[in-house]
Amino acid sequence: MAMFDVRPVKERGVLDFERILRVKPEINLRKRPIISAPVKPTLVEYLVPQPQIPIVRKETPVARDETKKIERQEAQEIKGPTKEASKPIDPKNSILREFEKIFAEPLDPVVELAVAGAKIYPFKKQKPKLRQLIRPKKSEKLKEEEKDELKEKEEKKKELLQGEEETAKLPFISPPLLNLRGVEELENFWMAPKVSTPVVTETAEALIPISLASPVSKEIDFWLTRLSSLEQTAPHQPSIKEVKAEVIKSKKTLSISWPGRKFFIYLGFFALLALFLWWAVQGGISARENIIQNGTNAVANFEEAKHQLENLEFSNAANSFALAYDDLNKASGTLNELGASFLSIFGNLPGLSKVKAVNDLVKAGQNMSKAGESLALALGNIYNSNPLSSLNNPQTGNGKSFSKLLSDFKTVLVFAERNINKANNLLADIDESIIPEDKRPLLIDLRGKVPQFQQYIGQAIDYSDFLLKFIGTSGRKTYLVLLQNNTELRPTGGFPGTYAIINFEDGNLTKVFVDDIYQIDSNLKENIIPPIPMQHITPNWGMRDANWFADFPTSAKKVQEFYRKDGGGDIDGVLAITPDVIAEIFKIIGPINMPEYGMTLNADNFLIEIQNEVEYEADRARPKKILTDLQPKFFEKLSQQDKDGWARIFKVITKAVEEKHILAYFNNPTLQETAIKNGLGGEIKSLPSVNSGQVGDYLQVVFANVKGSKTDFVTDNFFDLKVSLLGDGSVEHELKISRVHNGGDRPYGFYNKDNSAYIKVYVPQGSVLEGIAGQTMTNFKPLVDYNGTGFKKDPDLSRIESSVSHPVAGVDEFEESGKTVFGFWLIVKPKQTKSVVLKYHTPGAEEADKGYALYWQKQSGTGSDHINFSFKLPEGKKVISQGSGLQLLGNNLILDSDLSIDRAIDIKLE
Repeated sequence: MAMFDVRPVKERGVLDFERILRVKPEINLRKRPIISAPVKPTLVEYLVPQPQIPIVRKETPVARDETKKIERQEAQEIKGPTKEASKPIDPKNSILREFEKIFAEPLDPVVELAVAGAKIYPFKKQKPKLRQLIRPKKSEKLKEEEKDELKEKEEKKKELLQGEEETAKLPFISPPLLNLRGVEELENFWMAPKVSTPVVTETAEALIPISLASPVSKEIDFWLTRLSSLEQTAPHQPSIKEVKAEVIKSKKTLSISWPGRKFFIYLGFFALLALFLWWAVQGGISARENIIQNGTNAVANFEEAKHQLENLEFSNAANSFALAYDDLNKASGTLNELGASFLSIFGNLPGLSKVKAVNDLVKAGQNMSKAGESLALALGNIYNSNPLSSLNNPQTGNGKSFSKLLSDFKTVLVFAERNINKANNLLADIDESIIPEDKRPLLIDLRGKVPQFQQYIGQAIDYSDFLLKFIGTSGRKTYLVLLQNNTELRPTGGFPGTYAIINFEDGNLTKVFVDDIYQIDSNLKENIIPPIPMQHITPNWGMRDANWFADFPTSAKKVQEFYRKDGGGDIDGVLAITPDVIAEIFKIIGPINMPEYGMTLNADNFLIEIQNEVEYEADRARPKKILTDLQPKFFEKLSQQDKDGWARIFKVITKAVEEKHILAYFNNPTLQETAIKNGLGGEIKSLPSVNSGQVGDYLQVVFANVKGSKTDFVTDNFFDLKVSLLGDGSVEHELKISRVHNGGDRPYGFYNKDNSAYIKVYVPQGSVLEGIAGQTMTNFKPLVDYNGTGFKKDPDLSRIESSVSHPVAGVDEFEESGKTVFGFWLIVKPKQTKSVVLKYHTPGAEEADKGYALYWQKQSGTGSDHINFSFKLPEGKKVISQGSGLQLLGNNLILDSDLSIDRAIDIKLE
């Protein structure tokens, strides 16, 4: 037992037992008034049944002298159970004899720890000795010896039982059943006097429990047990070794041979495993319908969320995603009853692999749900911020800059992308064949949603990056916007008679300025020679005519050059938009009243009224003032739109980008790359990618209205292209361009003028013009003789025009933007239809007879021009694949469509 140095000792360091006891052995503890504070029962009292003796205590102060007197009286009444107990007992000698007896006894740590309720575990497990699998047959002599041993054991048991019966009659308490008499004396000695009110025990038979709250009290329990043994004679009890020996002998007698025991172990294990498998499979079968139903509900909620996102119902979309997650959680809860660890270990077993597949299916859906919900909430936060409000307030309504909102949105997108990728990986690992056939649509539907979702999130991340760089997070961003009037077509979409400057400060839209482009061009200090087809209408080149090149990046760079020369300074990019987009937005935001002009603008009259005001009604000093006055009212209307209105506006913008009514060029390479990737670039496309043996082809027809007023609004265009693939790999073309002028009787004069257009046909580099018919022969002269007049040549324009040749009268042939260009005039009068037919061929590679691919690019700003395409099959060839919309009629593949967007035609032959 542990020894504590808090007990009284003498000078030599030995225990001072006189101070410990301070009582005579004759003291009767049953009748003395005990002074003690209430204490908690010991651990022994909780574990070992104690005599149920009622204890009633009253608090009474007792002086120390009175207590000593009572102790002397009680000591005379004590009588022991033996003869020796009647003699006076010297406490000191008794305790010393007891100590000598204790120290003389051999100490068994197992027994001592067992008394305290502990147990010794070996540090290392000894390897079991191999037993003989087959026991040798015993001789008769050995059998008789075993019988004799059994008889001896029976006799020893009887002797033990008799000894226990005799021991039970003695007033002895074994160490686990501690006799706690004399506690108060030791407590008064060891522990400080109690502050609480003392308690008197009225019942003579009361036993006082002590607490095991400290190591000191545990040791007191031990010594009290030893003190009580001075008055009693303990019977012999078997040691731990003897008990172990008896148990081992009994086991040997009743043990089963090792092969038999091994058989029963295996039998029990497999029986338990079979029962567990049966329970799991039965549970999986009974839960399958519930899981599938929850999964079907989840897919329906995904579909609903998709439509709600498209309609900008972000809150409802988030709720739908949350409902999907709830449905999948229910399915997951059903699966969890089977045990996730069990599925992970035995998931590949027949039958259970289906349950594991459904488990993966559920997890994939949960990841999609979390991604969708976070995305919907983030989009709703962006929508509620109303970035247009920063025109009047540098901070948006929620106190954050718009760039900060976009940054937070991107973080959510990355989280959503991570979850959707996890879902994709889970779905990819599911073997479709193990899903019941009638339930496979659930897996197919979910798999079909993942690529759409991945594309949606990927695009959203690209857009968020794009917008963050576009508006900037700090400092100023400035963009020039060309309002290209496509009723007066120019190569990039229309004549930019009006421009706007947009400023962003620290991620917020702070300024929109609209002005007449002639106003800023009046600041130009240099005289620069314009393109040859324009020299008969203007003496110098300016920002108003800088979009002369069909490749928008080339034109945008030239616009920036002229803006700087006009005194405008540096800008970060150029945007272009046509009136068609504004007219469509008017259908959503409603009419705008302009009382100072005596009109109300709407989707039907917006363009006509503005043009009429500019051409005929306005002050010639400021003809575009109406646009300056319209701008703040237009943006105010936009800021008032609800979610339905914004949903329709976003659809208008998306369609406008696809149909090339919105273009963008940025000095930032990353922004420019994103613009091209998303169809905003307006760049001249390269030849289409083709397989080995295929021929790649390209075509774009571009109109440049030069002194043709606004007549492109009333002029329809038709294109007819016939292609033949020759044996040497070259391609023969016959292109017919027809224009129908529907003006002449319109109420507005600018629709009744001649449509005068310089047409540029962009074809693959190296193409050769073989003939042309129907073009207009002109004899335009420059307004100024540029020789020796101080006019400067633009280096980019000069490089193009220096290559001009005239293979046929009335035709200019030159190289521009990596293409060969055929340029000519076509002037159409009102109520007249005119056509021009070109024949040209494109060289090809030898053995290029495996097919044909054409990229037919639309001119920015044009409408849905009608196109007809015809491809003549080479002799001995047949079609193995053809693009969408192509039909085989006889020996020709025909496409009858429109050019509202770029068209890609792909034909494979064998």
